[in-house]
Amino acid sequence: MFYVDGIYNSKNQRIWAASRDEANEKDGIKIKQKFPKKVMIWLGVCSKGVIPLVIFDQGTVDHKVYIQNVLPVALEFGSKIFGEHWIFQQDGAKPHVHYLTQKWCQDKFPSFIDKDHWPPNSPDLNPLDYSIWDEFARAINWKTVISKTTLIEELKRTVKEIRQDVILQSCSSWTIRLQRGAQFGQTSRRIAEKRGITFFDPYPLEYPRYIKMKLSINRYLHNFFNFHLCLAVKFSYHLMSYIFFLLLFSYVLLFKFSPPTSDYPSIHWTEILTIILVSSMLIEETHYFLTQDNLQLIGQAKSCFRDFFKPMTMIGFILFYIGLILRFTNAGTEEDFIAARVVMAIDVEIWWLRCLSFIIVIPSMGPHLVAITKMLKDLSFFLIIIAVVMIGYGVASRSMVYYPQGNNVTLTTGSPDTSFSGRAIFRNVLYPVYYLMYGDFGDERTDLDNNSGTAWATADQVLLAIHMIFVNILLVNLLIAMFNKRFDEVNEDARTIWHSQQYLFTREYFTRSPFMPPISLIYNIYYLSRMLVFFIRREFFHGSADRSAKTFSKNDQLNHGNNNNNNIFIVLVEIIAINKDLLEEWREFEGASTYTYALNEVKILKAASQKFKKGSDSSSTQKETKAGNSEDLNEAADNVRDVQDNLSKLNSTIEGMKLGFKNYFIGEQKQHNMKKKN
Repeated sequence: MFYVDGIYNSKNQRIWAASRDEANEKDGIKIKQKFPKKVMIWLGVCSKGVIPLVIFDQGTVDHKVYIQNVLPVALEFGSKIFGEHWIFQQDGAKPHVHYLTQKWCQDKFPSFIDKDHWPPNSPDLNPLDYSIWDEFARAINWKTVISKTTLIEELKRTVKEIRQDVILQSCSSWTIRLQRGAQFGQTSRRIAEKRGITFFDPYPLEYPRYIKMKLSINRYLHNFFNFHLCLAVKFSYHLMSYIFFLLLFSYVLLFKFSPPTSDYPSIHWTEILTIILVSSMLIEETHYFLTQDNLQLIGQAKSCFRDFFKPMTMIGFILFYIGLILRFTNAGTEEDFIAARVVMAIDVEIWWLRCLSFIIVIPSMGPHLVAITKMLKDLSFFLIIIAVVMIGYGVASRSMVYYPQGNNVTLTTGSPDTSFSGRAIFRNVLYPVYYLMYGDFGDERTDLDNNSGTAWATADQVLLAIHMIFVNILLVNLLIAMFNKRFDEVNEDARTIWHSQQYLFTREYFTRSPFMPPISLIYNIYYLSRMLVFFIRREFFHGSADRSAKTFSKNDQLNHGNNNNNNIFIVLVEIIAINKDLLEEWREFEGASTYTYALNEVKILKAASQKFKKGSDSSSTQKETKAGNSEDLNEAADNVRDVQDNLSKLNSTIEGMKLGFKNYFIGEQKQHNMKKKN
């Protein structure tokens, strides 16, 4: 609204002053006529310039006038400049939010942000309000405006003189304001969850065509994609596919894993499917490894293998392919095929143990996996001591009992094998002694009792008793004490461990494929190929993976540093998302990482408040006890006051005595000086 006397858009003008006189000095007080002459105009803006001016010189503007005179102008201008690739957005004025206006915009414009997806009072998100109107009003030559006609002519002239740099700056500022408003939840429709989490969906702002086509397939595709990209859905798919893989692998080893025969010259189709599933999981783990938040290979390895189950997974892959090679190279006879069968049997046990990694999602069980990992470290230290003690007893006892040929000690299987070979030493020295730790003596006691009259049998009996006391009582109880201490440490820090595991879980499944194997094979191959292309462009062609990004070589940095007068060259690095897709991925990852954490914090506060409420109810039963305690405290306080009074009296007495002694010594000194003078 523009007035002939120069007063315009008073709602956007603010003068901060301590008094009316100060505001008047700043030209902040405008005196309006009772019935001033005014002109209402409509103006639109885009990055290419301003939309033709629409002037309403008579009457008011309602939705009918707005639809008839304004919207066709905006539609014609936008279609001429942008074709079908543009969005129409307007503020929350009454003619704009009328349902007929909204329907017209939904039907006519290629893309439109309706009133339900735009805040009603948001002048800071309107380029006209925060930029263009001020530029427009300052450019008007108010000296030439003496009537309504001259005002209209001046408005038509001035609109052509709005600077293009101001338009571009206001439009670029609009996108920044929109992103900041989205980050702080000041745009779009706020959805307050019952759990206390307030968030919004910025998808309609970035893809407004989705709003227009509410009943089209685009909306359902959006929901379908977001559903399958959800971490819980990815986890469910991964769990189901992994259970299917374990059952299939177990079935193959039990019933279909055998060397080729005349009846079955080739491998079974279930074994082929198992190979495909393992290969799909290997490519998926490779994709996860290469997407770690580190540019160096060592850093990626540390970040990936900090989880105990990742090394176990790598061992599972290695053993599977070793067993697969042995399956085809040593398939001549059943004896040769045993090597492949043994390797595959160990491998399937590792895959079954890896199934424990899915317990991470359970808050009460997840920290126990960390306790098991730490206990294994303690067990490795314990095994060193056990190995030393067992080898010492095994060598000492066998050198006295079984290896001397003059003792003529025989086993149930015949004479002991005393040859110098690794298998014989393991079977006669290490293997029997190991099971002594579990109380399984085998023929150890029997052989010694049958030769009880000999000196070597008596000496070995004493040595065995000492060995059992040291191992079964001292070392085993030491191991139990170490396990108890480790479990207490983990249990005290269970919440922190759970949140750490939750982060690792979220980080892993954020990069996982939303499809189940073997369909995920296509997804992972595509992204690995994409990463390879970007790597080749970056390393061999010195170009960025993103064409819109600008890169600097080391020579450019050195040249830039040499041009400065100072010898110090500081390079500031900031991670900036070049495109909206990457920014959206960061936002989704941060939201997925923090949403559950915030939800857990709310639950903990709620539980604490309920506990406090119960405590306040039960506190009424303790009032009598507290009253008795308060009486005792009051009595003790009275005694303290009496003691303090006595101490203050004693202190005043001591001060008086000090003053008396001081006066006495001063008088004696004066008399002594007078005697000297005389």
